[in-house]
Amino acid sequence: MPPGGELLVRGDSCVNQGFQCDKLLFGVQFHPETDPETMRFIWSARRALWRDRVSFDLDQRLDHLPETPLAGNILRNFAQFVVP
Repeated sequence: MPPGGELLVRGDSCVNQGFQCDKLLFGVQFHPETDPETMRFIWSARRALWRDRVSFDLDQRLDHLPETPLAGNILRNFAQFVVP
Protein backbone atom coordinates (compact mmCIF):
# COMPACT_ATOMS: atom_id res chain seq x y z
CA MET A 1 0.00 0.00 0.00
CA PRO A 2 1.45 3.40 -0.91
CA PRO A 3 1.92 6.03 1.82
CA GLY A 4 -1.42 7.71 2.48
CA GLY A 5 -3.28 4.94 0.67
CA GLU A 6 -6.71 3.81 1.80
CA LEU A 7 -7.61 0.16 1.24
CA LEU A 8 -10.87 -0.14 -0.73
CA VAL A 9 -10.92 -3.80 -1.79
CA ARG A 10 -9.50 -6.81 0.04
CA GLY A 11 -8.91 -10.32 -1.34
CA ASP A 12 -7.90 -13.77 -0.12
CA SER A 13 -4.84 -14.25 -2.33
CA CYS A 14 -3.72 -10.62 -2.25
CA VAL A 15 -4.85 -8.42 0.62
CA ASN A 16 -4.51 -5.12 -1.25
CA GLN A 17 -6.87 -5.53 -4.20
CA GLY A 18 -7.87 -1.88 -4.57
CA PHE A 19 -6.87 1.44 -3.02
CA GLN A 20 -7.07 5.19 -3.33
CA CYS A 21 -4.75 8.03 -2.33
CA ASP A 22 -6.19 11.46 -1.58
CA LYS A 23 -9.15 10.72 -3.89
CA LEU A 24 -6.79 11.49 -6.80
CA LEU A 25 -5.06 8.17 -7.43
CA PHE A 26 -6.78 4.81 -7.68
CA GLY A 27 -5.22 1.41 -8.20
CA VAL A 28 -6.36 -2.19 -8.46
CA GLN A 29 -4.45 -5.49 -8.31
CA PHE A 30 -6.65 -7.21 -10.87
CA HIS A 31 -7.87 -6.69 -14.42
CA PRO A 32 -11.55 -5.73 -14.52
CA GLU A 33 -11.28 -5.10 -18.27
CA THR A 34 -10.53 -8.73 -19.16
CA ASP A 35 -12.28 -12.08 -19.18
CA PRO A 36 -10.80 -15.56 -18.68
CA GLU A 37 -10.21 -16.13 -22.41
CA THR A 38 -8.31 -12.84 -22.73
CA MET A 39 -6.19 -13.57 -19.64
CA ARG A 40 -5.25 -17.01 -21.02
CA PHE A 41 -4.25 -15.38 -24.31
CA ILE A 42 -2.15 -12.74 -22.53
CA TRP A 43 -0.41 -15.44 -20.48
CA SER A 44 0.04 -17.94 -23.33
CA ALA A 45 3.50 -16.60 -24.19
CA ARG A 46 4.48 -16.27 -20.49
CA ARG A 47 3.44 -19.61 -19.02
CA ALA A 48 6.71 -21.42 -19.69
CA LEU A 49 8.77 -18.56 -18.29
CA TRP A 50 6.73 -18.12 -15.09
CA ARG A 51 5.64 -21.72 -14.38
CA ASP A 52 8.62 -22.43 -12.06
CA ARG A 53 8.74 -18.93 -10.56
CA VAL A 54 5.39 -18.96 -8.75
CA SER A 55 4.34 -20.83 -5.61
CA PHE A 56 1.11 -22.19 -7.12
CA ASP A 57 0.09 -24.30 -10.12
CA LEU A 58 0.03 -21.61 -12.80
CA ASP A 59 -1.44 -23.86 -15.49
CA GLN A 60 -4.26 -25.02 -13.23
CA ARG A 61 -5.03 -21.44 -12.19
CA LEU A 62 -5.09 -20.12 -15.77
CA ASP A 63 -7.02 -23.10 -17.12
CA HIS A 64 -9.75 -22.69 -14.47
CA LEU A 65 -10.23 -18.93 -14.25
CA PRO A 66 -13.80 -18.14 -13.20
CA GLU A 67 -16.06 -15.94 -15.28
CA THR A 68 -16.44 -12.42 -13.88
CA PRO A 69 -19.70 -11.12 -15.34
CA LEU A 70 -19.79 -8.10 -13.02
CA ALA A 71 -16.20 -6.96 -13.66
CA GLY A 72 -17.34 -4.40 -16.22
CA ASN A 73 -19.34 -2.71 -13.47
CA ILE A 74 -16.09 -1.74 -11.75
CA LEU A 75 -14.96 0.35 -14.71
CA ARG A 76 -18.46 1.69 -15.37
CA ASN A 77 -18.94 2.73 -11.73
CA PHE A 78 -15.50 4.31 -11.63
CA ALA A 79 -16.26 6.39 -14.71
CA GLN A 80 -19.73 7.33 -13.47
CA PHE A 81 -19.02 8.12 -9.82
CA VAL A 82 -15.33 9.04 -9.59
CA VAL A 83 -14.15 10.60 -12.84
CA PRO A 84 -15.11 14.30 -12.85
